[in-house]
Amino acid sequence: MHVTKIETLEEAYRIAQGNGGAPGIDGQSFRDIESTGRAAFLAAVREDLVTGRYKPMPNRKVEIPKGNGKFRTLQIPCIRVSIFVTCTNRPQKRCVFSDFAFR
Repeated sequence: MHVTKIETLEEAYRIAQGNGGAPGIDGQSFRDIESTGRAAFLAAVREDLVTGRYKPMPNRKVEIPKGNGKFRTLQIPCIRVSIFVTCTNRPQKRCVFSDFAFR
């Protein structure tokens, strides 16, 4: 599995979309992406990854009230960041063995 393969990005997009969630700091929602074109969005993400221009955006911070009157900070990533993290954290479908270890 390679991070810049469009199939990998599409799978990561479906996983991130399935998780639901609110837009990140850029305000972009899945509905926005679908209305402007998912293929174009994923092609732009791929281009940023291939050319080395990908830079993760900061998370949007939201204060969630706790039962004791205090607050907990919830950090919401942008969809682009969620896709990249999903691509890089997915387990490999097969292990590759070498003389010293497996990866």
